Parts: sequence; structure tokens; C-alpha cells
Amino acid sequence: TPLLLTSVAFAVAAQGGAFNVGVEGEVILGGIASAYIGINWGFLPVPLLFIACFLGAMIVGALWALIPALLKSYYDVSEVCVTILMNSVAIYIASYLVSGPMSAGTANPQTKPVLVTLPKIMPPSSANIGLFLAIIIVIFIIFVLYKTRFGFKIRAIGFNSKNADYIGINSKHTFIKAMLLSGMLGGIAGCIEVLGVHGYYLDGFATGLGANGMLAALIVKGSPIFAPITAFFLAVLKSGSMAMQQAT
Repeated sequence: TPLLLTSVAFAVAAQGGAFNVGVEGEVILGGIASAYIGINWGFLPVPLLFIACFLGAMIVGALWALIPALLKSYYDVSEVCVTILMNSVAIYIASYLVSGPMSAGTANPQTKPVLVTLPKIMPPSSANIGLFLAIIIVIFIIFVLYKTRFGFKIRAIGFNSKNADYIGINSKHTFIKAMLLSGMLGGIAGCIEVLGVHGYYLDGFATGLGANGMLAALIVKGSPIFAPITAFFLAVLKSGSMAMQQAT
């Protein structure tokens, strides 16, 4: 589930001409945001609390992606360098929060349990309905990219930004929107991991998610249609390797 979302998050940015290496940072901050809301906003009814957790994760993920998007659009600063550096910043922000203000006081740095969790579908495994949410979101993203005017604009600037400007598409604004959409997907991945898998924010839970999602997308040249297939293949390899290691 997280690889599905991170691979499509990278693919969305790639369709708009961006090389978003910062998906992992967006997953981390989206996860910590959803954990904070899930722990402290108990005054909301359960359905609204779920919505608030996802919205908070999406907003934080999008805002984190906005920084490199603005720097690239208006100051021509490489989004690759900025997002790589921002990943480290995100890691340290989250580590500080789970070791200090949001710490549960356990040996492993983590937050207190959230008040709402996504239902499990294959107990005792951690598989949960976040899988179906992710699939629906990915189908929606593919529809947006290939069947809407907004999606055409994203693909147009990714193919040739100068030509897009010539035909009346604002390449800077569209680039920023593509990065925001990518950041939202990263935030959702973090939220599903927190609410569905762990039930709290665990420090270091997102290690490798951004890189593996980027790898899955790059194998298929940034195609959001085929990225889920390679993400599934990589997930099978990762899961199988752990079982083999334990067995031997």
C-alpha cells in the first residue's frame, strides 16, 4: 500500500516534469500530522476524526512539496537537491517530536496510540482497508491525468514546458500544482501507515518508502498506469526476502 502510493506520487510529479525525491519526507510529515490529529482531536466524532487525519496529512504533505516547487518555478533551483535535503529535515523534525513533545515514553521513539484506526482485513497481519483506499485514489489520479483538462496541462508541461507556455498553459503554476498533488499522495501514504498499520507514529517507519516508490516509477518511465504493477512486484520481493531471511 505505501509503495503503491509513493510510486504514483513520484509518477505524478514526473508527468509534470519534476523529479520529486522528497516523497519520503512527505510520508513522514503526513504521518506525524495524522498522528497528532488522531491523538489530540478526540472531541470529533469518529468519521470526522478519520477525515481530519487524512486532510491534515494531505495538507502537510502538500505544503512540504510546495517549498521545492516554488524554488524551482520562480528561482530555477533544482528540485532534486532541495527535496533530498528536505528529507533529512523532515526526518529530524519527526524524530524530535516523537522523542520530545509527542513521546509516549517508551523505549522506542513513538507517539501515544491514535484514537481511531483503519479496520484490519486479514488479521493477524497488518493489512487494512487502506489498501482499497489507495487503489481508489490511484484510479482517480490516473483518470485525472488522462481524462481531464488539468491532467492534460500537467502532461503538457512535462513533455515540453516552453510549448505549453506558447499555447497558453501557465507552466509554473501547473508545475506547482503537480508537486502539490504529489505531496498529498505522500501524506496519504503516511496517514494510512499510522492509522492502519501501527496505530501510532513510529520513528523511522518510512525508511526506504520514498526511494523504493521512486524506483518503481522510474522502471516504467514515470507512468502512473504501470507504476502500481512494479510497486507490487517490489513489495513482493521485499516481503519474500524477509521471509527467506527468517527461514534461513
